Amino acid sequence: MLQLIPDAEVERDYGCGDPTCRFRPGDRVLDLGSGSGKILFICSQVVGADGSVLGADRNPDMLSLSRQDALVMADAIGYGNVRFVEGAIEALDEQGHGAGQLVPDASIYIVLSN
Repeated sequence: MLQLIPDAEVERDYGCGDPTCRFRPGDRVLDLGSGSGKILFICSQVVGADGSVLGADRNPDMLSLSRQDALVMADAIGYGNVRFVEGAIEALDEQGHGAGQLVPDASIYIVLSN
């Protein structure tokens, strides 16, 4: 699964470990402090087109990288199920940029923070 992930993602990943063995097809995953998004790009392949993965981070530079590479990953795997939001992880239930919460209630099955 790593072979599809852009090199910049792997190089800028500061996580410790791989929690993706817990995910199943169709799961909806939230990564708190998603950084470059490497774990989410692995998750996107595991949960498949029927699942979704959401990264939340407050670092605009990392979000710029991850959002750009989300398009690359969608092209590589044939579907786009990854999305990133900018915000503080302690305030994801507050209003985002536009209508609605950053992370709507009851929209996630699994939460991780690596």
